[in-house]
Amino acid sequence: MTLSTVRTSILSYLLNNDVFLLSDVSKIKVSTELEKLKTSLVTEAMKNLEESKIVKRMCTDEGVHIGWILEAKLGSHGQEVYLSLPISNAISETINTFFEANNIKQEKSNPLNLSEGDIGALLGIINDLLDSGTNEQ
Repeated sequence: MTLSTVRTSILSYLLNNDVFLLSDVSKIKVSTELEKLKTSLVTEAMKNLEESKIVKRMCTDEGVHIGWILEAKLGSHGQEVYLSLPISNAISETINTFFEANNIKQEKSNPLNLSEGDIGALLGIINDLLDSGTNEQ
C-alpha cells in the first residue's frame, strides 16, 4: 500500500461528499499492518490534496482542526494526458470492436481525437468484463 493508494481512496470518498471530517478517517481502508498509521497517512495525503488546491483545511472558531472541504466539486477538476498513436489506436480499436461485437449503435471512436467519452466507454467495457467474470464463478 502506498500514499497514492490512500489519496485515491480519499478522492473516491470526496466524489460523493464535499467534506472529509477527521471522524471519516475510519472510512478509508488501509492494510492491517498500517492501521495504526492510518490517521498519519490520511493527513499526509490531504496535505498533497491541499497543495493541489483540491481541498482546504477546516478549523473551528477556536482553531481546532476538524477536517477538510472541497475547494470545488471534483467534476470541475481535470487533467491532460498524452497518448502515443499506437496506444490511442489500440484504445479506439478495443472500443469499436466491443461495440460491433455487441451490436451497440454508438459513434465510432477516433484514435486521432480520443475524448473523455472514449475513456468512459473503455471503463464500461472493463467493468462489463469484470462483472461477467464474477458471474461465471
